[in-house]
Amino acid sequence: MTFVFFCIIAAVIPLLDDGRNLENPAVDGDIVFPEGIEIGTMSEIGLSSKEKIFFSKFPGKAAKFSDGTRTMILRTVNTPTRLLHPAMECFRGMGYSTSGNGIQLDSRKRMWGVFSASHPDGGAYRVREIVFDSEGKSWSDISAWYWNAEFSLSTGPWTSVLTVEKVE
Repeated sequence: MTFVFFCIIAAVIPLLDDGRNLENPAVDGDIVFPEGIEIGTMSEIGLSSKEKIFFSKFPGKAAKFSDGTRTMILRTVNTPTRLLHPAMECFRGMGYSTSGNGIQLDSRKRMWGVFSASHPDGGAYRVREIVFDSEGKSWSDISAWYWNAEFSLSTGPWTSVLTVEKVE
């Protein structure tokens, strides 16, 4: 019975109006790389037509970068949103099979979520993701970030960093 109660509470909390503008919470300024994110020789590239359609409904900003061997997508939001969801869901939605939902530490000992994605038409990728808040705190799991942000345990804006590398 207690479990059911907490499930109902968890389902209702995101629907409560706490004064935040969930329709269009603007992100001011440019997307800024979180401190310590190594970009090397990456240059900004345009979003694909499908990405532009998705991000037209996204309550924040997005930018895409590449160095020819890996791609990085940054997404920034000012308020918790379910539209900032795990990359694994996106890859599965595009027909990829995914495996190896794990953790990898970077050079600063921050945990990144990591998984492999492969498509029947060919192409295998190693995908890593992390979310940062305005104070440098990070999450390897988008759901963990969401609940910390939703309960005001973290301060926005928040930036999600997603890297995709082709596996030979």
